Amino acid sequence: SRSAPSNRGSIEPLWSGIESSLVLTSMQNSKVKYVKTLHQKRGRDKSGQVLLEGHRLVCDALEAALAAPEPSSTAPRAAQGGLQLPSLVMVSERALGDGVPEGMRLESLLRRLPGSAVVAASEEVLKVVATTDTPQQVVAVVDRPQLAWPSFAGGSGRRGRSGSAIESESEGSDGQDGTAAERGGHRASAAGRCPLYLICDGVSDPGNMGTLVRSAGATGVEGIVLVGGCADPFNPKALRSAMGATLRLPIMQVKDWESATVVGGVLEGVSIHAADMEGVAYYDVDWSRPSALVVGAEAAGLSGEVRSAVASGAIGAVSIPMDTSYGQVESLNAAVAGSVVLCEAHRQKSTGQRPVCST
Repeated sequence: SRSAPSNRGSIEPLWSGIESSLVLTSMQNSKVKYVKTLHQKRGRDKSGQVLLEGHRLVCDALEAALAAPEPSSTAPRAAQGGLQLPSLVMVSERALGDGVPEGMRLESLLRRLPGSAVVAASEEVLKVVATTDTPQQVVAVVDRPQLAWPSFAGGSGRRGRSGSAIESESEGSDGQDGTAAERGGHRASAAGRCPLYLICDGVSDPGNMGTLVRSAGATGVEGIVLVGGCADPFNPKALRSAMGATLRLPIMQVKDWESATVVGGVLEGVSIHAADMEGVAYYDVDWSRPSALVVGAEAAGLSGEVRSAVASGAIGAVSIPMDTSYGQVESLNAAVAGSVVLCEAHRQKSTGQRPVCST
């Protein structure tokens, strides 16, 4: 049930004249129950929607959706890959106003949404629908973006949608794949750079997954391939760690390493290197050409399939030299190691500077 608040404060002007002006307090409300299903991967996969939490993530998504061009008359925005407006935003009074960081920004954006999409809720309800211990009192439900896998001058990579919809190999393409000749080459993109991909090989920790996605967004990665039992990048923790990058990068899920190397010609003609303690120094690799970095699981490292590919010479291996002068640190966290290598790849691609001894 809903009850009228005794003191609406900053909510009053925002919800004035809108049906949602009564604050949601019931934990049994259907909207509350639905949002809670998005805490689990099964619920996200079934609905095709994800849960955003906190001012920064919600505001960034709202601004991106509001700035997106209107869908064409022949296809809805979801089919065109754009981030859509949230179907639901739950917010408490404490999340709004000039006394809250980002509060005025949030309130201004919420005024531009349809009244039916915005629900004023009690702080108790927000604690239930959020996944954090100390929620920022605002959550939003959005459709998972359908982003096109990058296609480059000369024809490379996969055509059509893959992206953040997370399609498996068994789902295949959307019927618009180019020919083998079109998929080859991987010449420079429209931005004038050769493509860089990230391959996550069984990265199972949501925090590490989100950090890698965030680093990928910051270093010009064109697409991410998830191999095997990776954490869901749309897990709420992973989304928070990625700081919105998950909503802007094409991400493709495949079942195994063989699928990653052959599905749709995604990695055809790409120089692949796996992060491994026995590899060459990461700064001695020529990342200025079309490249992909493989990052393995946190504890187990690279999968057997990837190790076999390294051993056979099908792909290379790179390492990060450790300074043991002040301790016995043998390796870095998977997300940190991947970020370090991606930054070097970005440096080479953006500056045109290649290593003296390149491999």
